[in-house]
Amino acid sequence: MDAEAGTGTETETEAEAETVSAEEPSVPQRAAFSPSQIAQGVEYLATHNQWNRDEMEKIPALQGLWDAVNTYQLDLIRSFNDQLASTPLTAILEGLERTPKTGYYAAKADHVITLSTYIKRLR
Repeated sequence: MDAEAGTGTETETEAEAETVSAEEPSVPQRAAFSPSQIAQGVEYLATHNQWNRDEMEKIPALQGLWDAVNTYQLDLIRSFNDQLASTPLTAILEGLERTPKTGYYAAKADHVITLSTYIKRLR
């Protein structure tokens, strides 16, 4: 009986580990960025109405943001905004808090999100 109980505990621990690792990609620990990297990210967000995934992935402070916005990952977007304090991100957060979404905004082959259209869709 003890062996069965031990097996049950191991299974629960394994299941917990799988749950934790399944959650980690959605809200990873964000790295600390230099002031210039933050400034570069903030500038991109403030000056582009069309967010291009390939361009954003080249900016260290924005890596992963396009995917988070495309998949409506509220907590991850919030972690980006905590570092970047960006007006567009604040608008996205407010929209997602009012109207939670799931799924994908853009098709997998599409690597551009038009910010104004995205925010309108959240209203």
